[in-house]
Amino acid sequence: PFERRHRDRFFGRDREASDVLSLIIAHRVLLLYAQSGAGKTSLINAGLIPLLEEEGFEVLPLARVQGLIPQHIKPEEISNLYVFNTLMSWAEEEADPRRLLQMSFANFLKEREHPTDEEGLPSPRIVIFDQFEELFTFYPERWRDREGFFKQIRDALEGDSLLRMVLVVREDYIAELDPY
Repeated sequence: PFERRHRDRFFGRDREASDVLSLIIAHRVLLLYAQSGAGKTSLINAGLIPLLEEEGFEVLPLARVQGLIPQHIKPEEISNLYVFNTLMSWAEEEADPRRLLQMSFANFLKEREHPTDEEGLPSPRIVIFDQFEELFTFYPERWRDREGFFKQIRDALEGDSLLRMVLVVREDYIAELDPY
């Protein structure tokens, strides 16, 4: 997929990126779906994220709900594996993974100061979950964590009126979202 640094080579999808930006501004949560290989990640990275930044959004690193667990952490120590992997995506290499074991989305986001615009007002913040179908394809033994994951999304949105969220998923997994 194209990355942010490929913006100058990414073309022909300006209208789609602009339409998605408009939906994000109008709605707090957006489900972006298309068939596998349609270029969702490229659209996000090279099209949408630069537009969001131009609009003054704080764009957290793309989140993934699956990832490698550090060797010194046992899976049973992690309260919610999907939340932990997301926090690891956002924290990148700046945080001690042990500190994230029991942390919630809302608490993680509260610890981050909102950047401010030129008028001193807090900027809107956006989190983008790429390849969100991984919630249903990875860690099937941790299926109970899924409901807690969605509750944490709800709590984070309730705790921050400036928060926006995009869930990017392959269309063949949309039905998996029905119970949540």
